[in-house]
Amino acid sequence: MTVASGQFVAGLWPAAALWRPHVEEIERAHGGQPVIHLAQSTRFRRVPDPEEPLTGHCAITDVLSLGPDLVHVLEITLSAGTPVASSELALLTRGHADPSRRAWRPPRAPAASTPIGTVCRDFTLDGARRYADASGDQNPVHQSNPAAQAAGFPGAVAHGLHVLATALSAAHELGVLRYRDLTEVTARFARPVVLPDTVRFAVARTPDPRRFRLFAGTNSGEILKAASFGVADGRGLSHDRAIKR
Repeated sequence: MTVASGQFVAGLWPAAALWRPHVEEIERAHGGQPVIHLAQSTRFRRVPDPEEPLTGHCAITDVLSLGPDLVHVLEITLSAGTPVASSELALLTRGHADPSRRAWRPPRAPAASTPIGTVCRDFTLDGARRYADASGDQNPVHQSNPAAQAAGFPGAVAHGLHVLATALSAAHELGVLRYRDLTEVTARFARPVVLPDTVRFAVARTPDPRRFRLFAGTNSGEILKAASFGVADGRGLSHDRAIKR
């Protein structure tokens, strides 16, 4: 599949067009049960030219166990003559345990960190619908309260990638991240953002000058776990002062 590099949003491409057929395949295999976006790790090799056509590929590379549930691992790659980015997604289906499968292991937590600043953002049902149109991820659990409740959620939930992209946008606003320097993003979701809600994002430095931690939470609890991003040559931090919004 070919996509326009101008579709990159906050350092993350709208990969739904690539992995949605696999999600639909997993849903059919499990009786139409919704698939939950559990975790994602993305590595960027270079920043593409805005007019450069990108070729994308997606495949299911593994199926692992997580207690009573199954985790499907998808690998996505983008290239334009040379590699541009690669991503690994962990998608969960509930209640389909397979004792013959190896256990899924979440991303390793980043090292201890020092806070830099915080930013708050509102997530709404209308915003989720706009993100669905922009990304191509039209899963009804993000756009309809009845559909989300039928899947076991209290109400419609924000797209995981929308939350992660907003966390990176907060890092950019705080002067920590220049998008062209972004090399890698890793995150695990502790819970979904039930709409509407306000999410508080925080960024912190680690002992490694090329890596920063991301935090996200609401009054209901922590949203992101073991989340971090990397920058090229430790150039991401432009100032040390905290900014509170």
